[in-house]
Amino acid sequence: MNLPLKPPIKPQLALTRKELPVGEEWAYEQKLDGFRAIVFIDGADAYIQSRGGKELARYFPELSFPPGRYVFDGELVIRDGDGNLEFDAL
Repeated sequence: MNLPLKPPIKPQLALTRKELPVGEEWAYEQKLDGFRAIVFIDGADAYIQSRGGKELARYFPELSFPPGRYVFDGELVIRDGDGNLEFDAL
């Protein structure tokens, strides 16, 4: 892979606060119960990194990503037919 960012990198983790910050510069996301992952895509090649910097692809061989050159940081989750999170299915 020939990306500007190389694994391992640290994920962007949520912080606990007593009050939410206010202002237009803030955005929020739902807390999901899954595996935190950073995915590095270079062409058709993908590298999936765990929160702790370990390689995860062997645990998720069914994952595929659109080809391109990008890196994203997010949560791997499985939802049931009703849209509920299924952590045990991971």
